[in-house]
Amino acid sequence: MRRQPLSAELLAERKSSFLLFTENPNRYVPSSRWLHLLENTIQDIQAFEARQELSDQKEALEDLVRSLNEWKEHTLKGESPLWCTEYEPALSMWIERASDRLREAEERLAVEQKIMLNPYRAGNPLSPERNEHIYVERKDAERELTEKLLRSKGLPVVFLQGQRRVGKTSLLRFLSRLMGSRTKTVLIDLQGIIADKAQPHQHFIKMLASIRAEAARALQLPEPTEALPESWTKAWESVKSYLESGAAQTGYRLLIILDEYECLHHALSRDADAGAAVLDSMRSLLQKQSEVVFLLAGSAFFTELHRPDWASRMTGAEKLSLDYFNEEQTRKLVTEPVQGKISYENGIPEEIFRLTQGHPEMIQRICKGLVALANLNARAQLTRKDLEKVLKDDIYQPVNGITEIFWGEFCVPNAEQRGTAEGENTPEKQTVRQIIKGEPITDKVALQRLLNHGFVVQAPDGKYRIRVPVFEEWVRRFDPSFR
Repeated sequence: MRRQPLSAELLAERKSSFLLFTENPNRYVPSSRWLHLLENTIQDIQAFEARQELSDQKEALEDLVRSLNEWKEHTLKGESPLWCTEYEPALSMWIERASDRLREAEERLAVEQKIMLNPYRAGNPLSPERNEHIYVERKDAERELTEKLLRSKGLPVVFLQGQRRVGKTSLLRFLSRLMGSRTKTVLIDLQGIIADKAQPHQHFIKMLASIRAEAARALQLPEPTEALPESWTKAWESVKSYLESGAAQTGYRLLIILDEYECLHHALSRDADAGAAVLDSMRSLLQKQSEVVFLLAGSAFFTELHRPDWASRMTGAEKLSLDYFNEEQTRKLVTEPVQGKISYENGIPEEIFRLTQGHPEMIQRICKGLVALANLNARAQLTRKDLEKVLKDDIYQPVNGITEIFWGEFCVPNAEQRGTAEGENTPEKQTVRQIIKGEPITDKVALQRLLNHGFVVQAPDGKYRIRVPVFEEWVRRFDPSFR
C-alpha cells in the first residue's frame, strides 16, 4: 500500500486484509469507526476518478485530503497501539500525494478559469465546511424545522418530504448549526448503506450499527464493540436502548437523521412481515421518550410505501415539506456568488427563475454553465445569448443529471420498468404528454400523484400545466411522441 498510487480499487480489494487476526483477534481487529473512515476514503477516491471537470475534481480532492487526515488521526489516537503505527507511513504518503494533486488542480484552475473559480456545485449536496457561499438560507423551512425538533416534547419522529434534488440533504447538513449545543446531530445517508436490495437483512443491521457508532462519536462515548443480534427487532431494541442510555448519561438530546429513508423501506420490503415487526417496534419505542428524535427525509410520502405500511405506523410523525426557491432566493443564488466578477444582462436572473421556477439543482447547473462560459471566453459580461447557449449545451441534452430523475425515475415508479418499453408508457408519462398537448387527462390517480409531488400545478382557469418550463421543453425535445 505504501508504494501504490491513489486507487479506490486497491483499497476495496485489500479491505478484508486490513482485518488482522491472531490468537487474540479483539486486540487487532479495527473498530467499525476505522472501517467507516476507510469506506469514506474509497468513496472520495471514486468520486475523484468519476469527475470530468477540473473544478469538480478539485472539490473531490479536498474531500479526499480531509478524509485521509481524519482516517490517519483516528488510526493513531483511536486504535490499538499494537498495530496502529503500521499504517502511519502509508496514510502519510497518501495524504501527501492527494495534497500534491490538489495543488496541481488549483494551479491549473488559476490559469484556465480566467474570470473566477466556478463557485457552483451541481449533483452533490452542499457542505457547511466548503459551500457556505452558495448555500441559500430557507428561513421559513429552517425555523419551522428547528421549532419542531427543539420545542416539541414527546415528538420523536419528524418527516421532511420533498422532490429529489431540491436541497433536503444540504439543509440537513447545515441543520446542526441551528440546533444549539445541547442537541447532537447524527446524519446517516441510507443510500450509501442500503445499495443492494438483495441483502436486506445485512443492510438493516449495518444501518443500525452505523447509527450506534455515529451516536457514540457524537456523544463522545466509547464505541460499542459487541455485535448486534441477528433478529431485526432485537437489534433495533438494542440500538434504541443504547441511544436512550447514551442521551441520559451525557445530558444531550440526540437527533438521528435518516436521509433517503425510502432505502430503508426497500430493504424491509424484502421480508414484509419482519419489516412490519420492525416498524411496529420502532413506533412503540419511539412513543415512550423525547430525548432521542428521529428525522426521516425523502421524496416518497408515507402513504406511498406499503408492505410494510408506513402511513398506519407513523401517524404521530410531524410532517414538513421542502419546496423550490422563491424568486428572491433564486436571484440571490444567481447573483451573489459571482458579485464583482461577472455581470448579467438585465432580465437574466428573472428569466432563470421563469425557466426553473426556483428548482435549486437546475439553477446550480445553469449558473455553473454560465460561469464556465465566462471563463472559456474570458468575458465577464453575460447576455441572453449566453444563457441560450448554456441551455442548449448543458440542459437540453438527453442526459443532464436532473430531468431524467423526473422523467426516467419519478414518472416510472416501478424500478423494474425503467429503461424498458413498458416504462415508456406509464400513466405518469401519459398524463404529462396529455397536459403538454392539451388533451383530456385519462388517469386521475397519476395526475394526483404529479400534483402531490409538485411536478404539475393547476392554473386559476382550472387547466393543468407542467410546473417547470425546462422540464416541459425537455420532454418536447426528447420524448418520441412529440417527433
